[in-house]
Amino acid sequence: MHRFVSILLAGFFSLSITSAAVVAQDATPVPSGACTVEPRTQEEVNALAAIAAATPPSESVAVTVRLPQGDPVDEAVISTLLDTLNQADECAKERDILRYLALYSDYFIVTYVFGNEPVGIDSGGQSGPQVNAEGTPIPQVNVIDNAVLVEEGIIAAHVFVSGNSDFGSIVWFVEQDGRWIIQDIASAGDPPAGRSDVPAEAEGIVSRVIEEAAAALDTDPENIAVVSFKSVDWPDAALGCPEEEMSYAAVVTPGYRIVVSDGESTLTFHTDRSGAFVNCSGD
Repeated sequence: MHRFVSILLAGFFSLSITSAAVVAQDATPVPSGACTVEPRTQEEVNALAAIAAATPPSESVAVTVRLPQGDPVDEAVISTLLDTLNQADECAKERDILRYLALYSDYFIVTYVFGNEPVGIDSGGQSGPQVNAEGTPIPQVNVIDNAVLVEEGIIAAHVFVSGNSDFGSIVWFVEQDGRWIIQDIASAGDPPAGRSDVPAEAEGIVSRVIEEAAAALDTDPENIAVVSFKSVDWPDAALGCPEEEMSYAAVVTPGYRIVVSDGESTLTFHTDRSGAFVNCSGD
């Protein structure tokens, strides 16, 4: 998410019930662009502001955390988490407050938005634009480096923005009404593993992935950038993307998880190390 800090610190939200109502009334009544989530109601927002107002203030301390232990989630789930992050970005750009708040849990809104002392999220490292080997800026898109199911209904994900050099954030998502919304955020204590450079032995398969992505996105290969490259040991020959009614050799298969982007869309590919790959981008 591109604006963890700026949204919370720029006066985007009011800290009183009366002001909250005014802000919400100014929200865009009809969805536009990519901000299409069903909005929260004015009554919901007022109720959460009232809870925050009645909650004694507590001292907030900025901390960095590491991704907790859990069962890895598949690419389809990661795709839904990215949709939440991307919609939050779009709703913020459109200043559609009620839809923006619909992407966050009651806990997050009470604690961070209407809290007595709302705080921003520490960036977690030195930020700066990244460029590829040709010197071209890497597209700025949300990337999930890793995500695990911590317990039923709760996922923790290591999120970073391509094109930035900070460590990103650990974002907790909670399942609510059939969708994953943001529950909490903290600065990541480790750099994204997916931020590493492409090794020489993988350049051939990366080139093939870029060509495949360019065809899928109907653009030229030079418009495709690698935004995340990560070495992975897949649990079997399915490369982490099994097809229904297919059987696969139950053998650990070393390979890569490669995320590419044209600056607007992202695709995720799983590969082995001998040249095979599959487009695992969630629908």
